[in-house]
Amino acid sequence: MNSSSAPSHRRLRAPGAGNNLGNIPKAVPKKKYTLSDGREFEAERIVIPFADIKSKTRVHILNDRNQDALSEFSVSDILPSIRINGVRIEGIVLEANDGIYELLDCSRRSFACQIAERDLPVWVIKNSDQLSQTDLREIIKSTELQKPLSYRERGKRYARVKQEQNYKSNAEIAKYLGLGEETVRKCVVAYSVDLNLVKVFPDYEGIPNGYYNKLKKLQAKLSANNVSVSDFISGISFPNYSNSSSTSILQMQKEVLELLIAHHDDLYGESAEWGNKNNFFTFNSSIGQAKSTKSLDGEKIKYDLVVPSNLNLDEFEALVLEMKKQIFN
Repeated sequence: MNSSSAPSHRRLRAPGAGNNLGNIPKAVPKKKYTLSDGREFEAERIVIPFADIKSKTRVHILNDRNQDALSEFSVSDILPSIRINGVRIEGIVLEANDGIYELLDCSRRSFACQIAERDLPVWVIKNSDQLSQTDLREIIKSTELQKPLSYRERGKRYARVKQEQNYKSNAEIAKYLGLGEETVRKCVVAYSVDLNLVKVFPDYEGIPNGYYNKLKKLQAKLSANNVSVSDFISGISFPNYSNSSSTSILQMQKEVLELLIAHHDDLYGESAEWGNKNNFFTFNSSIGQAKSTKSLDGEKIKYDLVVPSNLNLDEFEALVLEMKKQIFN
């Protein structure tokens, strides 16, 4: 009697079973940064969970972004996209000895991620101890795709360079950094504007560059009147802007500048000093016309002359003498 053999069964294996293929970790994305001298440095991509951004990151000393100025207003250009799509362009960081990631360039994205509760992808540069500050600045400059630094932020950097290198002039700073002297001058002027005068703007590191000269002149006028910036600002009622406002950031900035200038003119401008209708002498002659105005405090007199463009010196002297007779006789 032939015994029948038990049927054989094939055991199904899960993919990768038996060869450990299913346990192989995914490859970490890597890229290389090439410096101008040809040296290459590798970086690995990691993603920092939004809940860990605050505890596991800090700003690198070479990151010139003013962290105190970060707000929903200052990141309003990237926040809506990050809320929907997350961060598309990775930041660059160094890993410090204490395990903290130091942000070279992505502090705005980091701030926006914390608001939007989105993770922050970054490239971690390896062997960063072999990189000098000059090397790191070159890497930062090559990846500046986000909001440019403000004139104030750049001016702060130039002031640091001036101190470190013991320079005496803007020309020396410009030569050292390979910049135009006028560019350095504008940024230095911007940095010299009183911070209290700048911080009244909704996005105070995002104000148009043309505002700085106006603010500097306003500051000089306040100083000439022995008025502190803080006292001056305390007399202005600024709008309570919100990030959900339909008013554009640019329009908000413009409105604040107009408020500053209008308040100054009301207190110390020409109309405040002289009044609108305070003329006490008007003179007409065949040579020309003149009008004088006395200041509201009675201590100054201003003369406005209207004369032909071809008036010669003798005729001008005759006009002044004739005016003098009528005023003092």
